[in-house]
Amino acid sequence: MVGENQIKDFAEIDKKEPLYNDAMQINVKDLIKNKDVVTFEDVEFLPSKFGEDKEFAICLVKINGQKATTTIGSGVIVDQLKRNKEQMPFKAKIEEKSGNEGRTYMTLGSAA
Repeated sequence: MVGENQIKDFAEIDKKEPLYNDAMQINVKDLIKNKDVVTFEDVEFLPSKFGEDKEFAICLVKINGQKATTTIGSGVIVDQLKRNKEQMPFKAKIEEKSGNEGRTYMTLGSAA
């Protein structure tokens, strides 16, 4: 049996660094509402809990020179980020557009 003073603390055994731990978090809806120009610096893709074949993106971004993270579940933006990951960093605006039958979707658009 292991003695109490031999039991390791969780921080000693879990060495994985949190994703972008020094950046503030921002809601993607705020980026749309404020029409912010966003510099996408890095992205990680993780499985979504909303479907086996779906993913979401955790993005490291800069807004007005300040680092932030945001999570994006939009399939359109996830696809755009996957296609252009090697081109990072790049600037864009996150836009909400109207689609078929009055539905809206998010997409990346020009920073201009």
